[in-house]
Formats: sequence, C-alpha cells, structure tokens
Amino acid sequence: MLTRRTALTGAAVAALMMAAPAVAGAADDLKLPRQQVELVAPPFVHAHEQATKAGPKIVEFKLTIREKEVVIDDAGTKFHAMTFDGSMPGSDDGGP
Repeated sequence: MLTRRTALTGAAVAALMMAAPAVAGAADDLKLPRQQVELVAPPFVHAHEQATKAGPKIVEFKLTIREKEVVIDDAGTKFHAMTFDGSMPGSDDGGP
C-alpha cells in the first residue's frame, strides 16, 4: 500500500540521488587551489592567517573518527563517545 509518507520518502531519496553527483563534483568545478594541512591536538590549530588577503582555496585535512571509551569526570565515570583524532569536542572543564 502506497502511503503519503512512503511517497514523500521516495521522492526525497530520488531528489538526493539526483543531486549527489552535482554536490560531489562541486569543489572540482570551482578550480580553486588546494592546500593540505596537518591538524594538531586541541586546543591548537594548524598554521593559518586570521585575516587573509589571498583568494579562496580548498583546505584539505585528514580527521579520523573513532568510537572509544572515555572517562568524563573525577569519579571515573566512563562513556562510549565518538572521538575526532582521539579527542572529544567541547571544553575540558564541563563548561559551555
């Protein structure tokens, strides 16, 4: 039985499939220069300029995402979390 939800989901999937090749090649179509950077451990960042006079460019970097068990407080509470290059986003002090 074809329901409204099934029809809308099918239409959304079809639209995404048609748009995917265009989105995937968009960066290549721009013909922008590419710069590869090495990320460093937080809270540091890769070498960069705060305000640049250079034109637009594509910055490439490798970011490894892994699930691992981390201790989240002084009581030793453990939590399975998605980590990015071994660390979790957010402040270490639990604050905003």
